[in-house]
Amino acid sequence: GELPAADRVAATVADVWHVVGTEDQVVAAALILEVTGGQMGEPTLAERRLSTVFSVLDEAEAARHPGVVFSRGWLRAQSDAEQGVAIWSQLFDQPAGSRSYRAWWPCWMHIFFAAGMTCGTVDFVKTVIGTAEEAAARNPEVATLYGVTLNLRGLLNKDLAAVAESAQILRESPRPIMRALGAESYGTMLLRAGDQQSGLEQLDKAWDHYDYMGATAPRGTVQRVMRQAGA
Repeated sequence: GELPAADRVAATVADVWHVVGTEDQVVAAALILEVTGGQMGEPTLAERRLSTVFSVLDEAEAARHPGVVFSRGWLRAQSDAEQGVAIWSQLFDQPAGSRSYRAWWPCWMHIFFAAGMTCGTVDFVKTVIGTAEEAAARNPEVATLYGVTLNLRGLLNKDLAAVAESAQILRESPRPIMRALGAESYGTMLLRAGDQQSGLEQLDKAWDHYDYMGATAPRGTVQRVMRQAGA
């Protein structure tokens, strides 16, 4: 899968960068390793990897670094969605024109959205969708951004047609994680609408994408939903 391979490469690069790399390179390696550890279902390992940023950043610098803010929120949200949302809110407090690229990254939007929905913070969810819409408007040539926006808006409004269209758009994304998220959200909505066969077909596609990536944590979530639906 892609994640185990990326993890091995990042670990090797991180070892080198900790000796001869710049501050930015050390932080980047830590963030990559934190994400791969978390996606592979190892939150303790992910947290330990994230802590290595403090070899080059002090607490104040870490609190201003968007990648560190995201990673801290993501780790916290796995056990307490409300605390995760509180941490992530820092990413959206800046004026839109001054936000870092990282705050617009489409792969983060579903994570923000899911945590916001879990703890019922509607204002945060609407801010996330608004940010996704701004990103899509600024980059009309990037179909993935439009697909993410349509997907999140459809999920919020329980609009099956919108989610179906978004899944079709995201199916063409070069990122397997986006293809997986599109299929997973569409499949879940189909199950809720009573279409078990089509829902399980979509979830099976999502499972395949996650399995290809080596993303055992989201793959396990999809597998549980499929079993509960009678697969």
